[in-house]
Amino acid sequence: MAPSGPARLLAQVRLGFALLLDPRVPLAAKLAVPLAVVYFLNPWDIVADVAPIIGRLDDLALLVGAFGLMRVLVPETLLHEHEVGAGLRSAPPPQASDPRILEGSYRVVDD
Repeated sequence: MAPSGPARLLAQVRLGFALLLDPRVPLAAKLAVPLAVVYFLNPWDIVADVAPIIGRLDDLALLVGAFGLMRVLVPETLLHEHEVGAGLRSAPPPQASDPRILEGSYRVVDD
C-alpha cells in the first residue's frame, strides 16, 4: 500500500534523489529539479517573495512542475523501478512486450 501524508512526501523526496543519482536517467530529467531549486532559493522571482502567500506559491508551483516534468522525461520502466524502491508502488516492474509487436492506435477514414 502506498504511503500517505508526510510519509508520501518523504518517499517522493527519496524517489527524486534516486532518479538524480541513476546514470540511466536522461540529463534533461536530472536538470529539471535542481534548476527549480535554484529558482526557489534565488531572491529575484517572477512574483516577489515579500508578498506573504502569493510570493512563495510561484516557487512551489515551479518545484511541483519540475518534479512532474522529471517524471515525464524518465522512461516508464525505470520510473517504476525507482517507485518500487522508494515504497510508492508494491507491484513488480512491467514486463517488456514482444519486440515484434507494435502497440498503438488507429482510426478508419472513409473516403
